[in-house]
Amino acid sequence: GLQRNSLRDDGRQRVAAELLTGELDEGASAGARSWLPLIVSLLVLLTRLMLVIRFRHSLLSVLFHPLGEFILILLGLSSWWRCKTGRGVVWKGRTYQKSA
Repeated sequence: GLQRNSLRDDGRQRVAAELLTGELDEGASAGARSWLPLIVSLLVLLTRLMLVIRFRHSLLSVLFHPLGEFILILLGLSSWWRCKTGRGVVWKGRTYQKSA
């Protein structure tokens, strides 16, 4: 996979593999690691923009994508918390408890 393909002489593919997997060399500075979330976020938004162009969707979908992801994370955390506290998750009037 990524390891085999990252052994090119010019090193560009190695950098791409390290960015995708988050496995930067031990010698990489903390500054290089701090850019990783920004680079990944920009790649996600670029992908969304390409989909908007290809399928002629509204540009607002790109702008609201981070909000949608944030709400999805909150929903997951809420479900986890409700199961953790024993209240279970409610869906269509039924309560689902944590399975044993």
